[in-house]
Amino acid sequence: MDPAALRLSRRSRAANAGGGVNLNVFAGRHSAYFTGGEHSLRLVSASPDGQKTEKTIAGESVILPIEDRAFVDAVKTGDRGLVLADYSEGVKACEIAAAADRSIASGKPVYLK
Repeated sequence: MDPAALRLSRRSRAANAGGGVNLNVFAGRHSAYFTGGEHSLRLVSASPDGQKTEKTIAGESVILPIEDRAFVDAVKTGDRGLVLADYSEGVKACEIAAAADRSIASGKPVYLK
């Protein structure tokens, strides 16, 4: 897997002003564009010969209450299967958030392995 470079500017900070959240991730020949509060995804890839493909995956309009309910139910019942991301995926998400903060502070790309 190609390492990913994450570069954000001070304008990249998300605010709860009704505009949703945007995150663009670029890795090798792939670009992922997450948009809106529902976290829709547009995935753009280029093959080695330069052919471009694009796939859009619609987000869930009420994702935060769904995620919150799954977490609360998992804690109440002890059923870890209700949470679809395991601990290592949670750590990776924290690494991405920390890299975003470092990129905003420095104005430079932060490379992730």
